Amino acid sequence: MTVAILREIRDELKSNGVRLDRVVQEQIRHATAIVGLEGRMGELADGQRELAEGQRAVVSELVKLNARVDNVLTGPLGAGVKDTSARVDKLEERMSAVERRKA
Repeated sequence: MTVAILREIRDELKSNGVRLDRVVQEQIRHATAIVGLEGRMGELADGQRELAEGQRAVVSELVKLNARVDNVLTGPLGAGVKDTSARVDKLEERMSAVERRKA
């Protein structure tokens, strides 16, 4: 009887050891997955920083471009454009007046 009980205890210990090994392996897999996720999160953060730097560069270029456009519009070329636009408006008014007289 004692031998049978000892065998039963031994079998139960082996079974518990197998279950414990599975739990340990599962924990190792989880820890490995967490480390991998942390690494990917770091890569994501780096990518976001690069994106923000790129956006800042684009905004800076747009500011420079807007300044150049403003300079063109307020400079001599801008005055020519305004004069031409005013002449076109006057001509359109005269055409409208002529068309109304014909009608």
